[in-house]
Amino acid sequence: MDQKTFDQALTAAKLNRKLTGSDELISPTDRALDGSFYLGSTFTRLAKLDLPVMILWPNQQRLIYNRVCALLLEIDPALALTPSELDRDAAAAWLARQVIDAGGDQGVLRGVAFRPGGEGEGPIIWLDLDYGPLRGAADQPDGVVVILRDAAARVRLEQEHAAAAARLNAAALRQRCLIDLGRQLRSCETAAQIAGAMAALLGDALGCSRAGYAVIRGRSALVEADWTDGAVASLSGEHKFAVLGPGYVEHITRGETLVVPDLRTHPVMAESVACWAGIGVQALVNAPLAENGVTVAVVYVHQSEPRSWNEDEVALVQEVADRTWEAMGRARAVEALRKMNDGLEAQVRERTLQRDRMWTLSADVMMVTDREGVIVSVNPAWTRLLGWREDELVGARFTDFVHPDDLERTLAEREGFEQGRPVEKFENRYLAKDGRVVWLSWKATPDGDLIHSAARDVTAEREQAEALRAAEDALRQAQKMEAVGQLTGGIAHDFNNLLQGVLGALELSERRIARGQFDGLAKYNAQAQQCAQRAAALTHRLLAFSRRQSLDPRPVDANQLILAMEPLLRHTLGESIRLTFDLAADLWRTMCDPNQLDSAILNLAINARDAMPGGGVLTIQSRNDPAGAEGAGAIRIAVSDTGTGMTPEVLARAFDPFFTTKAVGQGTGLGLSMVYGFMRQSGGEAKIASTPGHGATVSLHLRRHHGQAATPSPATSLPALQADGQGVVLVLEDEPAVRVFILDVLRQLGFSVIEASDGPSGLEILQSEQPIDLLVTDIGLPGLNGRQVAEAARRRRPSLKILFMTGYAEAAATSEGFLETGMALITKPFAIDGLVSRIDALRCA
Repeated sequence: MDQKTFDQALTAAKLNRKLTGSDELISPTDRALDGSFYLGSTFTRLAKLDLPVMILWPNQQRLIYNRVCALLLEIDPALALTPSELDRDAAAAWLARQVIDAGGDQGVLRGVAFRPGGEGEGPIIWLDLDYGPLRGAADQPDGVVVILRDAAARVRLEQEHAAAAARLNAAALRQRCLIDLGRQLRSCETAAQIAGAMAALLGDALGCSRAGYAVIRGRSALVEADWTDGAVASLSGEHKFAVLGPGYVEHITRGETLVVPDLRTHPVMAESVACWAGIGVQALVNAPLAENGVTVAVVYVHQSEPRSWNEDEVALVQEVADRTWEAMGRARAVEALRKMNDGLEAQVRERTLQRDRMWTLSADVMMVTDREGVIVSVNPAWTRLLGWREDELVGARFTDFVHPDDLERTLAEREGFEQGRPVEKFENRYLAKDGRVVWLSWKATPDGDLIHSAARDVTAEREQAEALRAAEDALRQAQKMEAVGQLTGGIAHDFNNLLQGVLGALELSERRIARGQFDGLAKYNAQAQQCAQRAAALTHRLLAFSRRQSLDPRPVDANQLILAMEPLLRHTLGESIRLTFDLAADLWRTMCDPNQLDSAILNLAINARDAMPGGGVLTIQSRNDPAGAEGAGAIRIAVSDTGTGMTPEVLARAFDPFFTTKAVGQGTGLGLSMVYGFMRQSGGEAKIASTPGHGATVSLHLRRHHGQAATPSPATSLPALQADGQGVVLVLEDEPAVRVFILDVLRQLGFSVIEASDGPSGLEILQSEQPIDLLVTDIGLPGLNGRQVAEAARRRRPSLKILFMTGYAEAAATSEGFLETGMALITKPFAIDGLVSRIDALRCA
């Protein structure tokens, strides 16, 4: 309740106090001994109010109202200020019931539709009712005070706003429909294609039973194409026009749009109700199309039950009919131009007559030019659309009227046309005589030394399409920023947790060392290492998702790999889940990183286990897919479970980074995204099929490899590193902390070490006479990257052993073709043992 209404209610509620000084609206002197009411001086004072007021006593079923209220409700004024039974007057009683039924001590009823003549009779009076409690001497609710306000103006304004909004929505729908129609018609070449596209779009837009286009040929109607909702039959084919009824035929012949909400009650259709009912029609809209004053076609919309067609729907049918007729004319004109070189003189004369008619009547601009681009003739549409007269155009070059910004590409298109490339839907801008810019969509065909062209005005469609494209770009940008925010937030959350574990352990260790307490340091050291390893795993998954991890692709026998994983899988799944295999005996080889494929299958098995908390069956299947990889062949590895399955909403986001249905702390949401990234980076794809309550299947599709699977080399024992005499190692690393770590390790192993922090300084050392046995370099260096330094070093030192390090580098996303003989790659972060192992492998290679 607004402040004004509240003040009005307060005035009425305190009426007695203001007029009599009594706390009771009905003073004790106005109440008989038996509790009945009679007119007293207090009620007489209601007549002094200009506000319509009614007082109710629901428990006693009594009411009283003043004269202003009686006049508003069209009640006899003589009955005002007379306390009486609630049902004394039907109108007042009905209104009082609205307040009583609303309940509560006070409130507002807005827009109550009140008819003084009773339900269904007479005009409506729109009222707003503000009501509040009327308290007696004991400050207990004794009745209800109701203030009535005329709400007709407000209700009328609201209704007008609603109607305007509905009209705007209908206009927007109609505009979108017409834009879509124009877009579709531009790609149609034949009348049947145009009719089919129009019928499908119109039927879908109106939600009707049937829509189509019929050509009238004498006493027959030929339906070239139509659209139905599946509940009624298609009318494609030829039909006798007269059976539809003389009233209908007469109406359509006059060229008037026929709108029938209900065939059973429409006077024009009275004689043919049975015929229309036989084809499932109870309501229709027919828009006839005329040529030279003769109806030649009909765009029709049918409904299988009665329907009240509104003005916007009828207008849409008429506009679609006009656009379709224009498209039909354009199709006929282009067809006529295309067939002008058939060589038969009689056909040329006949088609020329048709072309001349279309030349004159067509709303599209048509033009004939010579091979030099000089205009030979134009149709009258040039003057109607662009304002240029025929005498101003003929003899000039068509390029004189092309927008300067489009001239270069227009000439390029014409050059391609002259070389044999057809012109289909080429769009450019032309300048109208009054300075306007008009977009035209052209088609052109050669005819000896002449070129015939036709174009339609697509200015409005281009403007609408541009507006739509701008809106779509804004939406995509918003979605992109939302995804970036989600990704950043997820990384920050997980890394902060892991960094807390590392920093906390180091700080506790530092404090214990400062106090000389060395016991328990191993526990803190283990905690820090565990958190750091988890952070490395998270980084690895992020790189897999972004398809930027370093891979080592090799020919792989997937069946052999899966069977080798069986002990690990059974240990991971537990006893409540039964593991089964369904492997193809003749499975093809594939090329991928076997370690990453191992990890992907294990991730899928863990997800399947978590989806079967009560136990179940996990099946790993392998199959050949000859049609996969765009016909080149692929293998399919499917991991299926009998668990809870996924809802469509979860399925749609399953590969999203950081999306997980597990409880906080039980999953990062990167498992499936890592699998997805690995498959895309390996040239394959991952798919999920799932139904809630019926489990899920994740399929990995990898390209077929026509070579043999690599045979693992037998393990060889490497000679142990000696304490000294290992040679000279050059370390190139721009991160000081990493460089110090590697230098200390190498010195402890007995190497002589040289360090550099960037590519140019490292290359300077390599090009000197300094003996160097091994180069350890980061790939991502400032100045020159590690690969560039290595290539320059190999030209001077061909046998130099090189160990590349990478946290992530685009060029090192895969080691295939990147590493040469005597080179190796290690991914950060790495352990000391891993570094030593790679150095040993290089020394023994």
